[in-house]
Amino acid sequence: MLDLNTFANGALAEKANTELQRVIENIADPNTSFKSKRKVTTDIISHIDGVAASSASVLPMISKRIIMPANEVMMIHHAMTGAWENAKQLRKSADDVERISKAMCQHYLDRAGDKMTEEKL
Repeated sequence: MLDLNTFANGALAEKANTELQRVIENIADPNTSFKSKRKVTTDIISHIDGVAASSASVLPMISKRIIMPANEVMMIHHAMTGAWENAKQLRKSADDVERISKAMCQHYLDRAGDKMTEEKL
């Protein structure tokens, strides 16, 4: 296993972190066009070892390649939250969860192409 923090004096880790930060910032903005600003200039290969559950399943969606043995699991679902709030706060939380869910789902749909519809997802 290659340690990106020590290999090439950390240059690869810095490049990967910069690219991931750019993608994360664009994911956070639901108005960002995935066709223009969500492009990653570094080839990311995701290795799924064990379980890629919940938000951990989003990064592989923007990877160039996903390596995932048949006995591993990727769990995708709409965003969820738990809340102990008043009515106004609950409405805001529901809006936030819906916005996050739409952004996450768009990554799954982009990756699946014509094999998946929003209704089926």
